[in-house]
Amino acid sequence: MFTIDSKGHVFLDLANHGTPASVSFVIDALAASQYADFAIHTDAINAFFKQDPQPNTLLVATKTDATLEIKIADDKMTATGYLKTAQGGKMMSLDAGKALLVKSGVSRGYKQALLESLLAKQFELSPGDTVHATIAQGRPATNGTDAQLEKQVTTLSERLRQPKELEDGRVDHRDFGKLASVTKGTVLIKVTPETQGTEGFNVIGDSLPPSPGQAITLSAGEGTLIPDDNPHALIAACDGVPIDTANGMRVDDIFTVDEVCVKTGHIDFDGSILITKGVDPSMKVTAKGDINILGTVDGAEITALGNISVKGGIIGHLDHDAHQLTTKVTCGGDLTLGHAQYACLSANNISVERLVSHCELTAKNSIKIAEGKKGKGIGKFIGGKILDAKHVIAAEIGSESGAKVEITMMQAAHQLIAKHETLLEQLSAADTHLFELTAKQVAVDRLGNSKQKKALQAKVDTASKHWMMQSEKIEGLLAKFDDALHFLLEHSDIKISQTLHPGVEFKLFNKTLKTSRTYPACRVTLQDNNIHIEISSSNQV
Repeated sequence: MFTIDSKGHVFLDLANHGTPASVSFVIDALAASQYADFAIHTDAINAFFKQDPQPNTLLVATKTDATLEIKIADDKMTATGYLKTAQGGKMMSLDAGKALLVKSGVSRGYKQALLESLLAKQFELSPGDTVHATIAQGRPATNGTDAQLEKQVTTLSERLRQPKELEDGRVDHRDFGKLASVTKGTVLIKVTPETQGTEGFNVIGDSLPPSPGQAITLSAGEGTLIPDDNPHALIAACDGVPIDTANGMRVDDIFTVDEVCVKTGHIDFDGSILITKGVDPSMKVTAKGDINILGTVDGAEITALGNISVKGGIIGHLDHDAHQLTTKVTCGGDLTLGHAQYACLSANNISVERLVSHCELTAKNSIKIAEGKKGKGIGKFIGGKILDAKHVIAAEIGSESGAKVEITMMQAAHQLIAKHETLLEQLSAADTHLFELTAKQVAVDRLGNSKQKKALQAKVDTASKHWMMQSEKIEGLLAKFDDALHFLLEHSDIKISQTLHPGVEFKLFNKTLKTSRTYPACRVTLQDNNIHIEISSSNQV
């Protein structure tokens, strides 16, 4: 009933057996024949019975060998084999599969066991079935780890943040235990070096380089050293108190005193100072390091190049004769305190645990009052002035009593503009010099070849190079100052988490605004050259 040619095509023998009764008859006959596993041309068989007149021959099936297609992922990290089992033809052999892998471009990450597992499916699946599996897998690069600083000692600032816990579970905020100190030769910091990472690869053989970890340059501050035989350690070079610095520490001789009063006199110390109680009125404390005060500052002047920490309050009063506040606390680092009243405070960052009342505050960066959290008597800025800052955070600004509050910010913008104008003048001068040199070059070009011309040309070339470099340098500085100005104006803000009262006067750069009503939680910014008060989304109706 069926015949097969040399190419594996199976035909229905119409000459000897006549036209079959139906499509199902042909399909059933094929299923019962030796060609049952061949690829049956169902569409051709159906079309045969719809044709009039019917053709003399009918191709009903074809013998096909197993096929294997290798597809490499877009990221080239995997290669997948798509296997179609044989239909009356040859199965895919392991050697043939390997050859197809090589032809597809796979050169790394191939595992023979994966290919063998895929080809073994030929014994389980029906003729013409398809199956796919990963047969090659790349290895991603493993990035290096950054170097790490591992502190081996407790610094003074850390110790003061850890009050002693009593046996009954309560915390004694006046007892901070033994003072953190070290002796000469003590290891302060150990450095775990960065790693370079491990190279990876993809399935086509490309190497994937890792990103190496970031190195840390250990910084030996005053009173410390890095041993010649161990560049990954920092040790104390003297007895004293370890103080954190950028990527390192310093060891200060520390002056410790119970209180600063008439008996002690003013204190002026090159290192750091620890005052376990407080500072009396009219006293002065000055340090080149940090100052930590566990009690209260009352009507005194405190100055430090480093950080200042006052666990209690900073209080004073207004000297009506001198028209100034009696308490002044100034530091080059960060100022942290419990609360403040009638005091002048200046620092890089100012952080107040509870509230601020009738003070003058200046910060190069931020002023945070209770981190903006509201509680009984907490998070308020009641009366006073902020003379400059980039960011202010408080729960409540102003008061129902109408105490005067002035907030001035972004004042550094005036300095940036002044520097910008100076640079423009310098750029104009450089351009003038270059213009004059152009005229000199014309004069030199008119000279005949001589030693004089060569000497003049050398002078013109040297001067031109100098002023070109100056011009490029000034243009670079102009761009930096311009970026700094825009960043300052666009990113400075005041965040109020609870209430902004009426009567609060804002001066942001060169714009002023005085609130005339009460606002809920909001954010004050300078937008489009105007002061904008944006109500927090949680308070909008």
